[in-house]
Amino acid sequence: MTHKFESTYFKFKGFQGRCHKWSDTNSHEFFVAVDGPFKNEYSSYKDSTTFLKAYDSVPEEERCFFEQIREGKACKEYYDIDWTLASSADECEIKRLEQQVFAAFLTVRNQHAPEFALDDEHCRILSASNSEKLSLHIVIPTYVFENNHQHLKVFFLAFQKFWCSALCDDEDAALLKRIDEGVYSRNRIMRIFGSHKFLEPSRPLLRAKWHDPSMLAEDEEFLITAIGPDSIKITSDLHEVAVERVPSTVTRKTGEAIQSCLPKHIVDAVRAKFEQTPHAAQFFEMQCYADRPMDFELLRKVQGHCVVCEREHDRENAYLRLAESGAIYLKCYRSSSPGKEVYKRDYALAVEIEAAMALQARHGLTHVDISDDARCLTHFHLAPPHEPLKLEHGKLVKNVSQPPSLLIRCDTGGGKTVCTEELIKANKNSRFVVITCRRTLADMHEERFIGFDNYQDCPGVITCDRVVVQAESLYRLDLSFYCENTILLLDEVSSLIKQMCSDKTHGDMHNLNLQFFERLIRKATRVICLDADLCDEEVEIMKSLRSDFIVINNTFQQQKDDKVVLFDDKMKLIAVTKNLLRDGKRVCISSTMSAKLTETLHAVLTEAGFKGVCVTKNTPERVKKDISKNINTTMADLDYFIHTPTISVGVDYNVKDHVDYVIDIFSTHSEVDVETCMQMMRRVRHVKSNTYLVYADATTRNLPASAPEVKNWICNHLDIVTGRVRMSPTLKLTLDDKNRLVMPDDLYHRMYCHRMSQAGCIVTGKSDKLPLDSPIIADLKAKEEEITAALHQQTADADPLSPDKFEELSRGTQELDAGQRASMHKFALMRTYGVQDHSIVTAEWVGMFDKADEKEWFKNLTALSRKGGASLKSCLALVKQCEDIGLEYSFRGASTTAEAHSKVDSTQFVKLDYVVGILTACGFEDTFTTNEVLAEDLKSRIDEIWGWTGLERNMSQICTTLKKKRPIHNKWTFKNKLTFINTVLHAVLGARISGTNNRRLRYRLSHTSSVGSAENSPLRC
Repeated sequence: MTHKFESTYFKFKGFQGRCHKWSDTNSHEFFVAVDGPFKNEYSSYKDSTTFLKAYDSVPEEERCFFEQIREGKACKEYYDIDWTLASSADECEIKRLEQQVFAAFLTVRNQHAPEFALDDEHCRILSASNSEKLSLHIVIPTYVFENNHQHLKVFFLAFQKFWCSALCDDEDAALLKRIDEGVYSRNRIMRIFGSHKFLEPSRPLLRAKWHDPSMLAEDEEFLITAIGPDSIKITSDLHEVAVERVPSTVTRKTGEAIQSCLPKHIVDAVRAKFEQTPHAAQFFEMQCYADRPMDFELLRKVQGHCVVCEREHDRENAYLRLAESGAIYLKCYRSSSPGKEVYKRDYALAVEIEAAMALQARHGLTHVDISDDARCLTHFHLAPPHEPLKLEHGKLVKNVSQPPSLLIRCDTGGGKTVCTEELIKANKNSRFVVITCRRTLADMHEERFIGFDNYQDCPGVITCDRVVVQAESLYRLDLSFYCENTILLLDEVSSLIKQMCSDKTHGDMHNLNLQFFERLIRKATRVICLDADLCDEEVEIMKSLRSDFIVINNTFQQQKDDKVVLFDDKMKLIAVTKNLLRDGKRVCISSTMSAKLTETLHAVLTEAGFKGVCVTKNTPERVKKDISKNINTTMADLDYFIHTPTISVGVDYNVKDHVDYVIDIFSTHSEVDVETCMQMMRRVRHVKSNTYLVYADATTRNLPASAPEVKNWICNHLDIVTGRVRMSPTLKLTLDDKNRLVMPDDLYHRMYCHRMSQAGCIVTGKSDKLPLDSPIIADLKAKEEEITAALHQQTADADPLSPDKFEELSRGTQELDAGQRASMHKFALMRTYGVQDHSIVTAEWVGMFDKADEKEWFKNLTALSRKGGASLKSCLALVKQCEDIGLEYSFRGASTTAEAHSKVDSTQFVKLDYVVGILTACGFEDTFTTNEVLAEDLKSRIDEIWGWTGLERNMSQICTTLKKKRPIHNKWTFKNKLTFINTVLHAVLGARISGTNNRRLRYRLSHTSSVGSAENSPLRC
């Protein structure tokens, strides 16, 4: 008995029995053996997680571990395939043979057990193949058996018998003989991934590189006795029945057709599209699977050529897979390939699929105390009636009970504001504090709630009995004044909490505002929270601050049966909008595009002869204030009204049947969440046509990077991920090699589709795209260039400011006109680039350098400028030294450890550390060096920094930090390695390593940015 690998190992007389007895005494559940020169040594661990923790610290050369499937212990379905090759094979040939063997195995295994059918995504494959021997271990975590030597063995024998009766070609019969039947014996040991046999150290058992699901799977999924919570147990009765099962090549009877959980019109559309392809003639009419809604079975009718595996099939069936993009793939059971695309992406079909899946997903609040389905919110808890008077000891007394605080979820148009007015009237003697997330919303509340003061009109510390205050000004409230007899109203609480969690608008007062916000909630007599998008997380946050909250959920769907048409092309939607205006329709346009693009659209529509108003962040505050107070009269004689989120939350247009259509253009490149977009589109309470025309970018930006943050973000925004993050019906989340979640590009688009479907809307898609030579595209481009040039000229012509004047204007104590804003922008731009001479700042100069990327590149190039002959590493050390103090201060303000790590991962030092390591390793000692490196030298230098301890291992971290998509391929040729390196260099420095000529015998460092290459660059001044 020896102690090693964080456990006790037995290797002498009766070692196995002694090990089992010792493990039973210590309640161990995971059993292992270590291969040695003479005998195996046996041990056990508390569970598989404990073993894996110890296993990670074992050097690779000492890994000779086997997992023991102890008698009577449940196990996953597993197979061991060994095939000695007749001739030596290279790596490519081995990969091809492994794929071919696995595809043939999976085909017959699914035909043997169609009710337990699975695809290659459910399998975990380990390979120990070399040039002489093909060795595969296949583990299927989905299905579990009571034990391996009885139940799983019976299942395999039935499988074997079926295989013999179903197959006729010699190749498949030969494969059957290579599946090892001996691995289903009592107390069998099976090699663990990453381990090798003691006498064969050069042949470790590793994940099959050609099988993506295995490369992305967690370690425990390869352990046969590590049973997951979602595994399906197969009983022994089914095994015995399986012996007599008929091969699945027999066609299914008509009466046995299975109804898909997808809507019938989607299934019919898939059937019609496939029938248009030349492959349909080989199969009978497609059938649905009971448990695979996106797959459709194809029963072979005639012999034919398979375009997937490139073989001739006479009896083998196939199946269709409907992708979430609307594309249709033909898949073969005998091939592990992604399949043959027989129908290309269909945007309209993709939208309908997403809408159908959304209706099946869990949504809505789970922490509900009172559910109400009335059309309007009228619950008596909001403004409870007065308590009746009672006679006690000859005196009239009133039994006063404190009404509870409320969290109210109710759709827009459900009467939240009306009920709030009733609450205010019923509590005439109470103080009120209304906290809003926007100035325009504060102005609207001041106008509607009679007797309330606007915080903007209150100088100094605020001590008004009834006040409306914006979140950024909470620090001005006198907390001692508002601690007693105070009712706190939090309107649009979802947006408010998000704003309180963001430090982008609070400035230096962020932490102070957070403290005031928390104290107000704790100390107020009563708190009323209202929102149409209230979610469980916000309920938990509020209940953690005080315990008297009651959650009221109004389930009436105000938008039920409204039509939402999602466009695949933004320009097509703009063209449709222009046609609607030409036909005399009135429209309201909500936009999350940049202010410049929104104003460009406004200018194009105005030039076309339509009357409209555009409100963006550039609109003066007094104009925004006037519009928010008088929105109904403002829109009375307009053809269109276009606005950005600067005037959306809480501002409603109530005139009935005036607006014919609502147009929504949502750009997810901005930091605007789905809730804000939905609030914007619902600002018009009465849409004459009940139709919303929407475009939403498919690309997602500004998402959290770490796995816990992504999980929380998804749970809060989509309501379909519960517990541990895993595959959902519509949202595929995968883990990269650094255990970071890889999120789909169309996540935002799909989330929006989910929310609108769950709100009761009829969601459809429109696939038409506008031709590239369309006049409206040219008009928009020309107008954008014109507006951009005017802004650049305005900045160049702006009056210069002194530092004191800039600080005075920055305090925001007065409203700025266009000239003052331009002067401030000019001052900030000159300060960024360290320019002192105002004559340098021409319109051309502004257009060249007033870009976020150019500013970032300038900052990084300046930090690495070798003043006094300092090396790049010395410059990097100086950057780190300057950041250390700032990070220490930043950690104090970080609310969580994850937030603190996020601050570290995104610092300038981390980014510069990447490029300094690359440049010095590749032979470039300066960011503006002119030396050239031979191609062979560069290749060998890149290979040195690429391996498992270099760029390849840290690739996910690098991509996360630089907000770049991680390459999904594994073909790391010199060209692909250099492409990734250039991606890093361009993101940080605006530079790249390129060949000096077409032959590329030599390479040099070149700059593609204006700050790095232009003659008038600030770096050259």
